[in-house]
Amino acid sequence: MIVHCVYDQLVRVGDLKPHPKNPNTHSAAQVAAVIEGNGWRGPITLTSAELYDPASDRWTLTGSMATGRLQHAARLLANGEVLIAGGRVASGDYSTPTATAGLYDPATGEFTPTGSMTRPRAVFTATLLLDETVLVADYGETDLYDPATGRFAATAPLPPDIDAITAVRLLDGRVLATGGSGGSTTASQIYVPSTRTWQAAASLNWSRYYAPWGAALLDDGRVLVVGGTARGRDLSVLPGAFDAVAKMLKP
Repeated sequence: MIVHCVYDQLVRVGDLKPHPKNPNTHSAAQVAAVIEGNGWRGPITLTSAELYDPASDRWTLTGSMATGRLQHAARLLANGEVLIAGGRVASGDYSTPTATAGLYDPATGEFTPTGSMTRPRAVFTATLLLDETVLVADYGETDLYDPATGRFAATAPLPPDIDAITAVRLLDGRVLATGGSGGSTTASQIYVPSTRTWQAAASLNWSRYYAPWGAALLDDGRVLVVGGTARGRDLSVLPGAFDAVAKMLKP
């Protein structure tokens, strides 16, 4: 009986082999749950990290994280280090959000701990601000990470009608947060670092939530918003552009 999916192919349970980069093991009960149609519950969290070299078009292993994570955030800091924060960590047959964070030093290839966020998070945004702090946002609550002190501190929360599934720093240093999986999925807000407050912005032209979707800052200052789903619709072919000056969304 074919019971297990490996990426894009189905294989028999007896043909499954351990993956060298995935130390997780799964019990017979978990396999039975898959057969019964109950889904795969076991978390797949990796401690490994790799570096991509565009010149050679190759990936190479670097140092490992202390704790395996999934659905975490990674943000390049002004000093060249990389902030790794939050995500989900293995907890028995399940995974749970974590508030822990670490720093990756490309000079040494090593990860070291840093301060923890004010609460556990998974699937959230981390945006580098002009003052070199990092704005962490999701589900209403937001933090600021200060690399100079290695600490997170709470800042103004997002309004309850938006989740910061995608956030982009604008040319003037403000941050546009759009869409989400809760509240109004057409809402957008702008974070103002000088006052540490959120301001309402224009609504998206289509409701967007859940990955994969994203946003990118264009050379003219507008933000391109693409992809996602809305009430079962695939929005991958329905982009929109947010004009940060006129505060209008244009199809």
